[in-house]
Amino acid sequence: MAIGDANGDAERRQIARILQSETFRNADSQRRLLVYLAEKTLSGEADQLKEYTVGVEAFGKPASYDPQHDASVRIQAGKLRQKLEEYYRSEGRDDPIVVSFPKGRFRLVFAPAAKPTPEPVRPPHRMWKRLAIALAVSLCGALSLLAYSLLARKPALTAEQRAIWGPLISGRRPIILSLGAPLFVKTPSGFFRSPRVNRWEEVLKAPEFGWMKPQLESGDAVPVNIYTGLGDALSAVQIARLLTSAGCDFIAKRSVAVSWEDLTNHNVVFLGPPKYSLQLSEIPVRMDLVMEGSAIRNLRPGRGEPAELRGNWPERAPYVVEDYALISRVPGLHGRGEYLILSASSTEGTAAAATFVTDPGFVRELVSRLRDSSGNFPKYFQAVIHARFRAMVPVEISYRFHHVLESSPVPLRSAATGP
Repeated sequence: MAIGDANGDAERRQIARILQSETFRNADSQRRLLVYLAEKTLSGEADQLKEYTVGVEAFGKPASYDPQHDASVRIQAGKLRQKLEEYYRSEGRDDPIVVSFPKGRFRLVFAPAAKPTPEPVRPPHRMWKRLAIALAVSLCGALSLLAYSLLARKPALTAEQRAIWGPLISGRRPIILSLGAPLFVKTPSGFFRSPRVNRWEEVLKAPEFGWMKPQLESGDAVPVNIYTGLGDALSAVQIARLLTSAGCDFIAKRSVAVSWEDLTNHNVVFLGPPKYSLQLSEIPVRMDLVMEGSAIRNLRPGRGEPAELRGNWPERAPYVVEDYALISRVPGLHGRGEYLILSASSTEGTAAAATFVTDPGFVRELVSRLRDSSGNFPKYFQAVIHARFRAMVPVEISYRFHHVLESSPVPLRSAATGP
């Protein structure tokens, strides 16, 4: 019987609910394994399953497949366990059935969700009831007065801030703040990261992770994207304050949770290096300036402009000393909507970029630089700023140069390869 069939039982309906969740939306391999194991478990065949059988039947491995030399099934099993735990921590916390995947065998466990203990019923007390009503009315009045006073004092955006932010906050497209969430590897002994590695398939090949090969093969090492840089978080606070002042609704998401559907239907503010937001390498926009590793590469240098810019993080220094940041306003997919990308090689640099597009003084300078001799403001642009830091705090931020970008989207190949 197919998963989700109208004639299926409660367990199959629960599997269908999980498959339709946001947690499993882009997890094709885990979805395939979940469906396979659910059918085998519900048909009573799971206890006889071996790793080889799962590889051949669920993932289409050839008959020559050898689990001793190919750990992909164990890796996918570990990812499925993690996905199920993540699902029941969020979307599935109120589901009637809990699906778990214990280690040691290829069998799912279906269990009814624990029911919360009801609060003991206490006899009503009229005096306390009247007092509670009075307090509630007073509280509502106080909150209304507070809200009115806050709205009355709410600062409007300056004309220069509207020049930068107007295309993102006008219209009906909702706004997403995308916070860079780098890839970490979680093992029983802790969390590990390499700045060079940003995709799970790179972990399996990277020499710096060679020591954890046993955990990778057993599924005890799994990918997580649950951290963000301090500068990225501070950037989100600055931008949230500005959007709130403008009366805009927005949501914040980890960069890895931003889907192509989100990019189609939302205006997006990206915070952090593009390597944390992998879709940025595929959006059909021709960029003049791109982040590559710890440098900003200038693909089309103007007169007197450098071809490359790098920050300064001395080898034994705990913090970056100076860095360059890139501010890019580009069209959304299909030429609809807007993206604002604030990126740098360091989290401090991202915070400096956020300051430059939110602080009225810095915004005034940026707008004056971007206007042409006739006073026209470009629709799409990229600007480079430079910042010096003391203990992660930007003590000096300055404009360096900018490029005006073409308005029309270009083919993906051209956008990705540059000139």
